[in-house]
Amino acid sequence: MIVPTLVLDGREGRVDAERLKKAAYHVDRERLEGVREGLEAAGIAWEEVAIEERANSQEAGADAARVLLTETPRPTALVATTDQLALGALRGARELGLAVPADVSVTGFDDIAEAGRSQPPLTTVRQPLVQKGAVAGDRLFALLASEPAADAVLPVELVVRASTARPRSSDSGDARGRHEG
Repeated sequence: MIVPTLVLDGREGRVDAERLKKAAYHVDRERLEGVREGLEAAGIAWEEVAIEERANSQEAGADAARVLLTETPRPTALVATTDQLALGALRGARELGLAVPADVSVTGFDDIAEAGRSQPPLTTVRQPLVQKGAVAGDRLFALLASEPAADAVLPVELVVRASTARPRSSDSGDARGRHEG
C-alpha cells in the first residue's frame, strides 16, 4: 500500500501502527480505514499489509512501488490512496520489468483525468470533485457566518480499468502472495 504524507515531519518510508494513529488528515484516516475493512473482510490481516509513506507525487509513488515490489514474496497488488501515487506505481512496476496487471495490480483514488489515459488505464475510486468543492465552499461560508456546517456524505464509485486483474498462481503455492493492500 502506498499513502501520501501522514505526519507533517518530512519522514518517508515504512509505516507502522503508531504512525497510522498519528495521521494528520481526516481523509487519509478514512481511506486507510476503508482499505483495512475491505482487506479484513477478504480474510487478509491488516498487520500483514506493508505500507509505504511518500510525498504525493508520481516520482514518490514510483519509488515506493520499487521498494514494495522488490520484497519477497512480491505483492500481487498495490493500493495507492491517491491517483498521483498510483500513476507513479505503474511506472515503478514497469521500471522493474513487471507487467500491470499480469504481475501486479495497481489501484488509485480520485479518478483524475490522467488515470483514464495512463498505460494501462488505472482502476480507481471516482469521487465527485466539483461537488466536493461546492460542499467545501458552502461549509466555509457557513463557518464564516457562524452558522453550523452540515455534514455531507458524497457518493464514490469504483472505476474498474485495465490496471487490475485476479492474481496469478505463484510457484510458492500461495496464489495471493504478500498483501500490500
